Amino acid sequence: MLYPKIMKAKKSQPKRKHPAKKAARRKSNRPDFTTERGIAKRWKEGRGKGDGRDYFPWFLVPEFSSRGYRVMTMSAKFLRVIHLFSTLEWLVFLLLEADPDIISLKEQHPADRDQTRAIAKMLKIKRHPRMYGADVVVTTDFLIEVRTATGTVTKAITVKWYKELRDRCVIEKLQIEQAYHAARGTLFKIMTERDAPRELVKNLAIVRSMLRPGSMMDIPDAAIKAADAIMRPQLGRAVWGQMCVGCDAALRLKPGTAARIAKFQIASRNWAVDLTQPLMSRQPFRMISQ
Repeated sequence: MLYPKIMKAKKSQPKRKHPAKKAARRKSNRPDFTTERGIAKRWKEGRGKGDGRDYFPWFLVPEFSSRGYRVMTMSAKFLRVIHLFSTLEWLVFLLLEADPDIISLKEQHPADRDQTRAIAKMLKIKRHPRMYGADVVVTTDFLIEVRTATGTVTKAITVKWYKELRDRCVIEKLQIEQAYHAARGTLFKIMTERDAPRELVKNLAIVRSMLRPGSMMDIPDAAIKAADAIMRPQLGRAVWGQMCVGCDAALRLKPGTAARIAKFQIASRNWAVDLTQPLMSRQPFRMISQ
């Protein structure tokens, strides 16, 4: 499944309300991250702090209504639940999670508001990002640590649909983000749907489930090794659907077990399968030449 299942808000007929009651309702429904009290509370809670599995994002999915795309997904690599708020964030996350050189990921990472206000003033941007008439904390979609030959490098990644890059408010927010991270020596990158090849992210979504904790517990290690010994020599030559069926029969495994093992080996990078090509059961795997 390329996109995780999400909840949808139920449609209902609007009801007429008294103006005073309507205003009071709007005030009570105002998100806490748009109020000074709420922002102070979030900083006190440690939002944006912590490393690894202890990281605490500025925004959490359960804090929002079911309108729009949002997903919570457990990452076997980063050992915690990741909070994502758009289809594009999900697609980019799949790419980041699959990159073996990325050793740390922090989503919805907040910036110091006093500093972003100063940057906006320096850049002569009239309005700092606001909601409900109040300046909000600017967040970066992903802050990652990348392993290189000379050590680790921090990168900030913001995710936007390509058509959004023509919007003045979006451009101004990106300028503030870029200047903020540049002052910290952090590389800044904008990623759009053009950076997320559809076939690649589709395949990553298929195989990543095999890395979830407990996903392979019902298959003995001996069976995984035996299946690997049978299927590995056939990679790139045999139709993989038939290969898995034959492996199940040879080892007397429950139908479908070899296919799960194959996906596990791909997700674990034990098999150098080219995921930019379709994974079709009626074709051999396309292998990456090594």
